[in-house]
Amino acid sequence: ELLLAQRTRILDLLLLGDETSASDRLRLPHGQVLARRCVLIPLLELDFDLVTPDGKLVKSWGESASGPGQFNIVHNICTDHDGWVYVGVSSRNAIYRVRMGGDGRPAGALEKFAEGFRPDDFSFGPDGSLYAPSSAAKAVYKVSPRGEVSTYLENVTGGTSSMVSSDGRWLYWPTPGGTEPSLVLRAAIR
Repeated sequence: ELLLAQRTRILDLLLLGDETSASDRLRLPHGQVLARRCVLIPLLELDFDLVTPDGKLVKSWGESASGPGQFNIVHNICTDHDGWVYVGVSSRNAIYRVRMGGDGRPAGALEKFAEGFRPDDFSFGPDGSLYAPSSAAKAVYKVSPRGEVSTYLENVTGGTSSMVSSDGRWLYWPTPGGTEPSLVLRAAIR
């Protein structure tokens, strides 16, 4: 004898855009969405930079480690006008870059752009050159748009940030400070 009985159907709704709910009947995002690999992997195929509505980053490009294409001790990130994102990695004495697509996601492979110095920070000048103060070398480096590195200023105190003035004429950076007050230094861009 076969008995058929009514049964409640259960539907696991994982995410619904930025919607959240904590009612007895609906919880969004699903409480186990980050714990179930069988759910998480297909979600990441749909949205590579998946962020849950409560702000948890699930996955993004780049990893924190010391292998090829991985980051450790990132000191700066900057964009240019051609769609590239540049990442200064002090532990590797290098700057890496990746071309970004119109959707804000990587559109190519991560590549080493410049190496041989420890960048504390960097900013782009009007000609597309990158200027990078380095406290370790007591210098400011200039990197051409093709990745060629040259010493721009020697025997100067580096800093943890830099910026190029809006008219493109000046590079500014602070001294590190510590026991002495910080100063803001300025150099003409030529």
